[in-house]
Amino acid sequence: MDWCAGVRRQSRFLRRANMSTTPTVSSMFANSPTGSGRAGFRCIPWMFADYERGRTGAPPINVTSTDRSARIEAMDEIKRALEIAEQIPFRFLVQHLGVANESFDDRKFEAAMTSIEHLRAFAKPLGVRLLLENIPNELATPDKLVEFIHTSHFDDIGVCFDVGHAHIMSNVPEAFEILKDQIRSTHLHDNAKDKDSHLWPGKGGINWSETMQLLRSAP
Repeated sequence: MDWCAGVRRQSRFLRRANMSTTPTVSSMFANSPTGSGRAGFRCIPWMFADYERGRTGAPPINVTSTDRSARIEAMDEIKRALEIAEQIPFRFLVQHLGVANESFDDRKFEAAMTSIEHLRAFAKPLGVRLLLENIPNELATPDKLVEFIHTSHFDDIGVCFDVGHAHIMSNVPEAFEILKDQIRSTHLHDNAKDKDSHLWPGKGGINWSETMQLLRSAP
């Protein structure tokens, strides 16, 4: 990235396999000559996800696990990511519920509520808001995300609307209509509706003229 290009907003994708969340690394980002703090960034949404195409190595971070020890380990990892806000202020942390193709289970749903309740309490003093992303599984469909937010009464939890995932799971207009009141951020990428290929917008099958019109209408 050209730090002199006048950019004042960036997103970072954080995963155990890609970056350490230790205090040493947090300090490095803030204090390095090309670090975000010195570059004048005012807002950095961090995306803390458990999987993406081509990213392998560490076990998935799953806040919906019914294994309590695994869930605690996942939350500890996410809290280390949140603590970066002390060095590099950011507004949002985007969180997945479950992993790819995970089936729905009431116990997982309850585990997710416990995890998110704990994480939102940890994030609030840091000035960070949690956003849940629609991903290709049965726990994080648009309907289930709305149900989760309404059932939990977590009024400070929003949604990161992933256009590519919406295209795979159903269609963009339908997913947008369900989630529009909760959308606080977006992920824009394309695919041919066959896999989560993360293509540049316009390189897959999404109707981008329609999609951008929808996004402009969001509250």
